[in-house]
Amino acid sequence: MLKETLDRLKYEYKLRKEDYSNEQLENITDMLLGVHIKSTYTTLCGKCHIEIHSSGELITNYLIVKNSEKEKELDFIKLKDIINNVINIKMYKDQQLEFKKRLNGLYNAPKANHRSVGLKTINTYFEEYNLNYIIYSKRDRKSKEFRDQTYWMIKEK
Repeated sequence: MLKETLDRLKYEYKLRKEDYSNEQLENITDMLLGVHIKSTYTTLCGKCHIEIHSSGELITNYLIVKNSEKEKELDFIKLKDIINNVINIKMYKDQQLEFKKRLNGLYNAPKANHRSVGLKTINTYFEEYNLNYIIYSKRDRKSKEFRDQTYWMIKEK
C-alpha cells in the first residue's frame, strides 16, 4: 500500500521519515488512508494488524527495508565488478591497497584503512555475500620485477 501511495504521489522512496517535508508526510498519510480503506489486499490477523498500526513506524520501517535492499543489490553488483577486474590477477602491495579502497565504498565492507584488514577479513566478507571466491596470498618466485614479493590473488572456489 505504501508503494502504491508513493507511486501515485510521484514521491521517491527515502530512507528516513525526516527526509520528507511535513506537507509530503501529510499527503502520504491522507492518500495511504484512502488506499487502506479501498484496499482489496488480504488483511492481517487482528493482532498483527494492531501491532503494525500501533507502532507508528510503519512507513519508516518500510522505507528503511526498501532502501536497504536497494543498497545491498547495488553493492552486490559493484562487488562483482570489482572482483571481475582482479580475478586471477596478481595483486601486489599497491594493487592490494587499491582493491581494499574499492571495497571500502561498499555496504558493510571491510574498511581499507583498518590495519587488520587482510585475507581472513575479505574471505569472511565473500562468505557473507555468498560469493564463490577465495583470496589467498603467495610469494612470487618467478617474476624478475616482483621476485620474492607477496601477492594476493582471487580465485573461484
